[in-house]
Amino acid sequence: MMAVLAPGFIASGQALRLVGSGYADRLQHSRAGAALVQASSGGFETANQDTPRFQGAARRLLVEEARSNFLRNPRGEGATPGSGSARLPEYWQIDGTVPGITVLATGVEDGLPFVEVRFTGSSTFAIRFDAANPLTAISGQSYASSFFLRLTGGSLSNLLIQNNFITGGSAQSSLAVTPVDQSLGRQRTTWIWTHSGSATSLVNRLRFQAGGSFDVTLRIAAPQLEIGATATSPILPPAGTMAMTTRAADQPFWDHPLAFNAAGTLLLQAQLPQAAPAGLEQGLLQLDDGTDQNRLVLCNAAGGSSVQGFPVIGGAALAALSAGDMVPGQPFRIALAWSPAGLALCLNGAAVQSTSSSMPAALNRLLVGHASAALNKAANGEIAELHLSAARLPDSHLRAMTAAA
Repeated sequence: MMAVLAPGFIASGQALRLVGSGYADRLQHSRAGAALVQASSGGFETANQDTPRFQGAARRLLVEEARSNFLRNPRGEGATPGSGSARLPEYWQIDGTVPGITVLATGVEDGLPFVEVRFTGSSTFAIRFDAANPLTAISGQSYASSFFLRLTGGSLSNLLIQNNFITGGSAQSSLAVTPVDQSLGRQRTTWIWTHSGSATSLVNRLRFQAGGSFDVTLRIAAPQLEIGATATSPILPPAGTMAMTTRAADQPFWDHPLAFNAAGTLLLQAQLPQAAPAGLEQGLLQLDDGTDQNRLVLCNAAGGSSVQGFPVIGGAALAALSAGDMVPGQPFRIALAWSPAGLALCLNGAAVQSTSSSMPAALNRLLVGHASAALNKAANGEIAELHLSAARLPDSHLRAMTAAA
């Protein structure tokens, strides 16, 4: 069991709390612009430029890379109450046989701008969220489609609803969606798809496959199309601006006034919602000299769920040390300890793994939720606690501190 924490410290008072209960804003936060974050209520609120984002009921620190929403009108602007597809938002269009369409309302629920639409008919159709083809699908590249959907009237009888990708005019991949009459902010559907084959146009849609007559009313909010193997927090353009929009990367960091000791321990509790995509690790921590030339890295290794640590000296990465596998969507604790004798890792109280690798020197910056100074290997997840000790703690301490409470 983890030692009881005094304000700002762990165990005997020799480790500094950087993130966690009683958080004292010891980290600096850089992000070039505002961003949305999900509050404990389930709704979304705005975090201003250069401010941290604490996510959900657990209030963990959210750290994401820069991402773009390639849909120009995720706010659904231009929709007007009344009947007919012309009442739909600007740039949204119907593919297939146009059903009966009545725009009932527009508004904001849980911090998300929505369009509420009643659909009636008996034919299969789809809402294309952008009439243009905003992306070219490239072989081996992953794409994330997401939107919020709430059932507010009628029923799903005779109707299959799908999150749908099409390339070159042909349907490629779909995920069945079952909206219910609950909070809109808690009903986000996400579909990840990786393209194979030659480059071609790519769009995403909300597809309705009919099996008979239907009558259903839905609230639709914040459709998003991203390049990446994960879906990140909703990205909306400023009100009144319909254009592709980019959210800048979160960069929580701590500059040491001198330099980190030649020996130390970092204790981290985090949660990653997904395994790492192929070819790209998810960063948890990086101790560096302000560059990627000399650093200690803690990450979830590319293509899976293996939590690893490794030193980089003069730009060359030494052999990685694996602590074991984390479980996507579940919190985990890991200790990273270093000294002139080498590197050690301990995950969730398991046996300590260690190596006698050389250690980089003159490290004076701690990046949180990243594994690259370029901010292109982000956690895209949440950091619950982070503690720094100025000593390489014994293996028994590492196991006790990382064991489940």
